[in-house]
Amino acid sequence: MNEEIAEYYEELYNLCAVEQEQPLARRYRQLREALERVMRQQMMGTGLQATDLAARINYVATQFALDGREQNQLHTFRLTSNDILNHRKEPSEQEFLRDLRAVAYAYRKIFHEDIPPKLYTLLPKQETTPAVKREKETRIRRIRVCFDYADESYLYVRPIDVLEEEPVKVNYNKPGVNEEFKDTVDELWRYAQLNLLDVTVDDNGVYTPSFIVLEPDYLLDISSLAECYKDYGSHPANYFLSRLVPIENARPLLLGNIANLFLDEWIYAGEKEPDYTECMKKAFRQYPIELAACEELRNPQKEKEFAQDCRMHFEHIRETVQKTFLQPGYNLDKNDAVLEPSYICEALGIQGRLDYMQRDMSSFIEMKSGKADEYAMQGRLEPKENNRVQMLLYMALLEYSMGQERRSMHPYLLYTRYPLLYPARASWAQVRRIINLRNCIVASEYGVQLHNHPSFTQRLLAQINPSVLNQKGLQGRFWEQYLKPSISRFGERMELLTPLERTYFYTLYNFITKELYTSKSGDVNCESRTGASALWLSTLDEKRDAGEILYDLTIVENHASQAHKAFIILSIPQYEETFLPNFRNGDVVVLYERNNGTDNVTNKMVFKGNIESITDNELRIRLRAAQQNPLVFPENSRYAVEHDTMDTTFRSMYLGLSSFMDANPERRELLLGQRPPRFDMAYEDRIARTTDDFERVALKAEAACDYFLLVGPPGTGKTTLAKVIANTTSASFTQINATVAGKKDMEEVVKEAQDRLGMYGKKTILFIDEIHRFNKGQQDYLLPFVEDGTIILIGATTENPYFEVNGALLSRSIIFELKPLSNENIRTLILRAVNDCDKGMGNYGAVIDDDALEFLADMAGGDARSALNAVELGILTTPKSEDGSIHLTLDVASECIQKRVIKYDKKGDNHYDIISAFIKSMRGSDPDAAVYYLAKMLYAGEDVKFIARRIMILASEDIGNADPQALQVAVAAAQAVERVGMPESQIILSQAVTYMACAPKSNAAVNAIFAAMDSVKHTQTTVPVHLQDAHYGGHEKLGKGIGYKYAHDYPDHYVEQQYLPSEIEGSHFYEPGDLGYEKTIKEYLQKIKGRTD
Repeated sequence: MNEEIAEYYEELYNLCAVEQEQPLARRYRQLREALERVMRQQMMGTGLQATDLAARINYVATQFALDGREQNQLHTFRLTSNDILNHRKEPSEQEFLRDLRAVAYAYRKIFHEDIPPKLYTLLPKQETTPAVKREKETRIRRIRVCFDYADESYLYVRPIDVLEEEPVKVNYNKPGVNEEFKDTVDELWRYAQLNLLDVTVDDNGVYTPSFIVLEPDYLLDISSLAECYKDYGSHPANYFLSRLVPIENARPLLLGNIANLFLDEWIYAGEKEPDYTECMKKAFRQYPIELAACEELRNPQKEKEFAQDCRMHFEHIRETVQKTFLQPGYNLDKNDAVLEPSYICEALGIQGRLDYMQRDMSSFIEMKSGKADEYAMQGRLEPKENNRVQMLLYMALLEYSMGQERRSMHPYLLYTRYPLLYPARASWAQVRRIINLRNCIVASEYGVQLHNHPSFTQRLLAQINPSVLNQKGLQGRFWEQYLKPSISRFGERMELLTPLERTYFYTLYNFITKELYTSKSGDVNCESRTGASALWLSTLDEKRDAGEILYDLTIVENHASQAHKAFIILSIPQYEETFLPNFRNGDVVVLYERNNGTDNVTNKMVFKGNIESITDNELRIRLRAAQQNPLVFPENSRYAVEHDTMDTTFRSMYLGLSSFMDANPERRELLLGQRPPRFDMAYEDRIARTTDDFERVALKAEAACDYFLLVGPPGTGKTTLAKVIANTTSASFTQINATVAGKKDMEEVVKEAQDRLGMYGKKTILFIDEIHRFNKGQQDYLLPFVEDGTIILIGATTENPYFEVNGALLSRSIIFELKPLSNENIRTLILRAVNDCDKGMGNYGAVIDDDALEFLADMAGGDARSALNAVELGILTTPKSEDGSIHLTLDVASECIQKRVIKYDKKGDNHYDIISAFIKSMRGSDPDAAVYYLAKMLYAGEDVKFIARRIMILASEDIGNADPQALQVAVAAAQAVERVGMPESQIILSQAVTYMACAPKSNAAVNAIFAAMDSVKHTQTTVPVHLQDAHYGGHEKLGKGIGYKYAHDYPDHYVEQQYLPSEIEGSHFYEPGDLGYEKTIKEYLQKIKGRTD
């Protein structure tokens, strides 16, 4: 049994025998995490994004031939642990042992290794009947299943939340019931997750659902789905086309935004009516840049028409709210309204935000400022199909998420142009067709991330052409002049790209789509739940462990009614010490009522906002929409806050691809590294003449036509240099710091830069200090705007940019490295700070001693900021002497700088230097150097588990069988470190490190596996017939296993026979050395095999 498998079994043994003092709920969580790790490990490299444990169990059960009974036992454990971790059930020791037995027996099948005797004796000997079985029902409202396979009559699925001995049959393509899902069935893949809704069950247990929802954890936005319904058809490719087309800042968009503002004003109006002029002032305050940058509004005539349209919509909204709302049958009460609530419907795999909702959810309004369908019926206005689709989806969402009966709903489409308050009608057959379209889109997204190949994506996007999308067969002038060109343009732009550029486009499209998919559904390669789906899939305990929830919050102050800056202050309870929430200022969050364990984002109104401030006791959230109705946030309720995952970043990435297609050939060559970054040669003479270092770098930055990156340790002048650049360049200069800036800050900078470039033709230099602090997603957000010339980026980083900066940015950057300042440089700066009355602290009358000057210059380690801070502290805190001067002595300097900070950042490239020296010292048998580098890492706060892992690797790689005990020492040290913690762990690590350094060395094991892997890669082989599997009846007829010699039947338990495949017979991979125990191994092999080589 190899070490890893032994560890898995040992973990089960510890949970069963050693850790009995631990609370049972914690042991349940540890058992579930252990099973999760094994399941994820078996799915590595498959490309399947089965992000739910149920689907992973089904996959692994199939791959390792677990029978139905064994599979159901694992599902019983999964369901029991779900209830326990969500605090819906108290754990019992009997059930825990039952479930641990199920996991152990699954390991036996997966690893092909028997359960160790010490564990086996502790397991229950009798199987326990699975406890979770569904009583026979004739109708099921909703059930989650995992797809297995299909034939011409049925789908065969395995329910996730209940146990069935055999796959359940599902009727599909049944006329009048679910025939709309034929396309969905054609797209299914094994282990795909499905929601079956409104299911009837016949006497034979066959399911007939009304809805089949594919991968429901992958939410599509209702508006995006509705926009797939065009005048010419509703093909899934419309969805992919729309994400690659920028939203134009035109009059219709601005009019819609302003009309929404008018609606808010009229809904919230008291006895005093809103004033049109004041409302327009608010609109200009809210959308100043959009209005100023709109090309059409520069035309005086169109600007006048726009003003008339605004006045018309204002009056129509007034008429609707003041008169139509009050008419009998409309069920609309503006005094009990909720504005812009968001909803998540995991049942249907959709999400959306409404304009207006009655608090009891009996009525809602979706407002449109554009035209209705004026031509469908003569003399009558009808809703456009995409608007009707939107309304149907909201009705379905409220029924399946919020429990509202569609027949009692009052949904309205408000067309403010006429005005028309249109009562929408439910058509569930149409809803099924819409969800089928959604399923086809999700299947395509899944296919892109699964195949991750340009040829697949090329075939998918090739559907964006008029012959495919014109499903209605439109002809005539409107089609030819307006609709068809908007579709054809994508293919025409693609044709203009070179083969390399097309490959880049498809590859980057794949990358973005894969990241989007995992951001929604989660990542199978991540140990904890990730993605937006964690909002409803994660248990409360899992969210607490990850710090991804604040719950049991109560309202302290409710300022949700403030028009311009609505906010709410919540009290945070005192959680136990082990719970460490992971929230900070600027985070985008969702807020919802959570009064019991079943409340979550899928069955409550969700309100979005940003954290403005957070302390241990209080949380202040800036709401995206004001709420005048105080009952929207009941004071006696409890609330929860979780992180929000938005699609806006990915939208920008797709639009970046569109910008790439529109870029001129020279620009595209730069982006693909086909030409070096440009440099304005007009600056060359000025750069050569200047004698000032700062001015030279500033001129180089201004001369860089593409990108510029500053690299250097702390205190070398990166920020100062950026300010010099700001003062010498003609471009507008904006500075942000990545340690505190959030996505909202970047969006504001980009927006201002776009407007500055559009209105004044002026470039914007964006300086990002500590750019390595931005995560990959934040750096990716900037890329499209850097590529299209909206901003010129100057980044400053203290880290190795090749480790920390996005490769796409890095490959297009001019890198300027600032070296640590010399001691002489530091001395000059210190003297200037002490003596210069204009730019320093000369007015204080300070004098610095030579030995203090030398000490500070040396202790600064090239960091000017550190030295200057110490000087400032010394001058401000040291009293004047009798001579009237402040004397900075060695003692004062030592006290101010306190101690030398070790130059070691566990996230920086210096980290790799120390680790490298640490490993090489152990490999080189120098215990003194090894323990020194260990101390340096510990002093700097390195993770002790990381150090322990490196020691374990070295024990096999560099010592191996020369001292087999080394690996046991390393593993024992790793386990001890995890249990003991710091500071005592340093003693354990020291013992392990000195043992490794003093042990005999051999790299025979690592050489052996590398040589064997090389052979496997380059040589096709066949297992010798006599070694092939012979455990089943009839193997003799196949010639398998015949002639095998059982080694234990021969002297010395050895017999000569062929083990290697014939194709590589005679190869040697493992060559034992002459040190330590390997010498004994070598002698033994020579003895039994008669080898003298």
